[in-house]
This record gives sequence, structure tokens and C-alpha cells, in this order.
Amino acid sequence: MERFDVNCTLGRWPEGGPTWATTGQLLAEMDRLGIGKALVRHTLGRFYDPAYGNQVLTEEIGGEERLFPCWTALPPNTGELGPLGPWLSNLLAADVRAICLYPKSHGYPLAEWQCAALLAPLAEQHMLLLLELSEVSWEELHWLCKSYPKLQVILLNTGYRVL
Repeated sequence: MERFDVNCTLGRWPEGGPTWATTGQLLAEMDRLGIGKALVRHTLGRFYDPAYGNQVLTEEIGGEERLFPCWTALPPNTGELGPLGPWLSNLLAADVRAICLYPKSHGYPLAEWQCAALLAPLAEQHMLLLLELSEVSWEELHWLCKSYPKLQVILLNTGYRVL
């Protein structure tokens, strides 16, 4: 059985903690833990600039068949990722099959009026959506799953006490 890690991150964390600055370091750690493949995000996408973080991630893991990119997304009305159509085309051209949202960290509600323009086309692509428990309320999560059943949602960092 091959292990596939869906909660893997490249880059430095502002508060410290495990840091893998290069794909080589990450792959060595994956080998040590017996992980065959990983879905990878970049800390720059969360803590600095999502567009730049996506670019750096794509460049750093490009050509590495064990690592799969997970881009950071924002609602289109922020304008930070450019127009939605070209961004979605770039997403698909880069063979990105997962995105991550950070609603609380990036300061927007996970709500229809804010996110429908982004979520609807991602759902049509059966995209994988990563959300950390600390970034979303249970009500927002319920709305998301009910409204976009084709969107595959993975809730991260739940811990064993979340029932």
C-alpha cells in the first residue's frame, strides 16, 4: 500500500515548526516516513501572496512525479489572482487538481455571495478543496458541501477530538 500525504507544505512558517525549504528536503522526509506521493502547498500562498506562492510552488515541484501542486485560491472579486477565466485556464494547464482556501487568514467569509464565482467552476472540474478546520465554521462547511456536492472537500487539522 502506498501512502499519499494530502497535508504537505513547502516553505517557512512564521511561527517556526517543521520547514522543508526544498523539494529535496521534502522528498527525503517522505522517504523516511514511507510516504510515496504528496499533495503540496506553499507557505507563501498562505502567509505572503497567493499568486506568487502558486508560481513558486509550481516551479519548485515541476517535474517531480511524486509531488502534486495544491494552489491557494481567493475569491475573484479580490483581483489578486487576476481574472478568473485565465486563472482557471492556468490552473488546468499546470495540471493542478487541488486548491486550498484560507478564508479567516485572508479575511473573507466562505459564503455564496463571496465565493460562488470561484467554487462553481471548480466543482464542475471535480476539484479537490482543502480547508483547515481553523479557517472555517461548521455552518460554512455545511453550506459548502450542500451547495457544491461535486467539490471534493478535505478538512485538515481536525485532531482526534473532533467528532
